[in-house]
Amino acid sequence: MAVSDRTRPDAIQVDFSDEEETKKHPTEALGKLASALLYFVVAIAMGIINKAALQQYPYSNMLLLIQMVLTVAFVQVGSLVGVSRVRSISWSQLMVIIPLAAFYNANVAFALAGLQKLNIPMYQTLKRLTPCVICIVNGVSGRGWPSRNVAASVLVIASGTVIAGLGDFDFDIRAYGYALTSCLLQAAYLVLAERGGEKGLSSTELMFYNSILSILPLLAVAHLTGESGPGYSELLRLSNDASFVFLIAGTAAMGSLLNFSLFLCASVNSALTTTVVGVMKAVVTTGLGFFVLGGARVTTVNFSGIVVNTAGGCLYTWAKYVSKAEKNTPT
Repeated sequence: MAVSDRTRPDAIQVDFSDEEETKKHPTEALGKLASALLYFVVAIAMGIINKAALQQYPYSNMLLLIQMVLTVAFVQVGSLVGVSRVRSISWSQLMVIIPLAAFYNANVAFALAGLQKLNIPMYQTLKRLTPCVICIVNGVSGRGWPSRNVAASVLVIASGTVIAGLGDFDFDIRAYGYALTSCLLQAAYLVLAERGGEKGLSSTELMFYNSILSILPLLAVAHLTGESGPGYSELLRLSNDASFVFLIAGTAAMGSLLNFSLFLCASVNSALTTTVVGVMKAVVTTGLGFFVLGGARVTTVNFSGIVVNTAGGCLYTWAKYVSKAEKNTPT
C-alpha cells in the first residue's frame, strides 16, 4: 500500500503514486498525468501569446481584466450548454477563494508587468526561482527541508539567475523586481489552490469564482495606475484590426484555459508538482524565446547564466523524482 506523504510533517508534498497505487487507481493516475500535460502545453503557448499581445497593447492590468471578464462569460456559456457546472459555495470555501483570487491576480499582474519589459528567456530564468520559494516555505512551515540533491539544484537555479542578470544587456531593476515578486506570489497561490481542491471545489469553480472576485479590484487597479482611460481608447482604436482582435480573443481564451489547467493541476496533484511542471515548460519556452517575437539580445555571460539556470531546473525535476521514489521504496 502507498503511504501518503500528507501524514508526515517532514514531507515535501509532491504527488507521485507508486506502482501498486497506480494499478488500483489507473484512472486517477491518468487524470493526474493529463492535468499536468494540459498545464504544460497551455503555459508554453500562453507565455508567447501574452508577450505578443503586450507588444501591441501595453496595458497589462487592462489585459488581465479582459481575461477575467471573458473567463466568466466562457464558464456561463458552458453552463448553459451543459459543458460545465458551477455550484454555490459555502462560507468556508469563500474564505479559501478570496485570498486565492488576491494572490492569483497580484501574481499575474506582476508577471505581465515583468514580461512587458523583459525578453522571454530572461523572464523565464527569473520565474524559475519559484520552486526555491516553495522549498523554503515548506521548510519554515514544518513540512520538511529539501533533500541534498534538491538543495543543490536550487543553488544551481539561483546561481544561474545571478550570472544571467550580470550579463543582461537590457537590465531593468523594476522589471526584475516585478518578476521576482511574481515568484513569491505564485508560490503562495499554488499552495492555496491545493487547499481549494481539498475543500471540495472543482477546477472550474475555482476559476469561475476567482474571476468574479477579481473584476472589481482589477478595475480599481487599472484606474489607479492610469491604464483604464488610455487602455480603453486604444482598445477601441484597434478594434477594427482583425489581427489584433484575434490576438486579444486568443489571449483571453488561452488565459481562461490556463486558469483552468493551473487550478486543475494544483488541486489534483500538489503545489510542488505543479511547480515542477512549470519548470519543465519554462525550459521549452526559454529555448523558443531566443527566436520568436524579436528574439533576445544576449551576451556570453547572460547566455551562460540562462543555460546554468535551465540546467538547475532540470536537475530540480530529477532530484524531486529521486527523492519521492526513495520515500516510496519499502524498507
